[in-house]
Amino acid sequence: MTPSVQDVSRGLYDQTLHVVRLIWPVVFWAALVSFASGLFGILLLDVLVLIMAGTAVIYTACGCMLSDGRVQGVAMLRHANPRDLEIFAILYGLPVILMAVLDAVSSYFSGDGSVAVTVLTLAASVGFLLLQAQYGTILPAIMDKGDVSLRAASQRVRARTVFWHMVTVLLFLLLVFIALAITVGLLIMIFYLVGIPAIAPVATFLSMMVANIIAMGMLVSFVVILCNAYHGAYCEPGISS
Repeated sequence: MTPSVQDVSRGLYDQTLHVVRLIWPVVFWAALVSFASGLFGILLLDVLVLIMAGTAVIYTACGCMLSDGRVQGVAMLRHANPRDLEIFAILYGLPVILMAVLDAVSSYFSGDGSVAVTVLTLAASVGFLLLQAQYGTILPAIMDKGDVSLRAASQRVRARTVFWHMVTVLLFLLLVFIALAITVGLLIMIFYLVGIPAIAPVATFLSMMVANIIAMGMLVSFVVILCNAYHGAYCEPGISS
């Protein structure tokens, strides 16, 4: 019997892997397109592609969770509600645009200015996580045609619980990225030592692609957390979803 994607007892990691398998074509192509756009070095293009790719991933992951896996991958996009997609793109895109602007400002300044912008970027990141934790269940509510008010969203969850779930995901992925960087660095060094440096760019290319897939997996994890919250996994005592 196929396990339910809504089975919170399975754990966030297992749920995320299960959803990623169900929507794998979308995750793969979103990662590939995001990686390819980054090669051009055009900030505006990179941001637009990232928004479109990320929106596709969170929309399909959310739909997969709400349908309990009955609707998967590309099929979810084929039957997508254009209005829902637009709202998802706006809600996901605004933080992406703001973070891109802060990153561009940080790159422009040097010395004390860059430190101040870095602190501001970190504060903005924490702020976005807090907002997601408090009101993020609006996304599954949109697809489920439920109550999309901010009041209802805030009452569905213990924001602190959702926030720390998201922080845990970010810390785990940070460790994965560090391990990936160390592994690739060692491989490149070995390639040079054995006299086959031509393989080094291939290893770098593959590692960057894997990093993009992991980043899309992070979005899936966030969606899983929000859908679990929408179904009452982290609701306040005495409040049902």
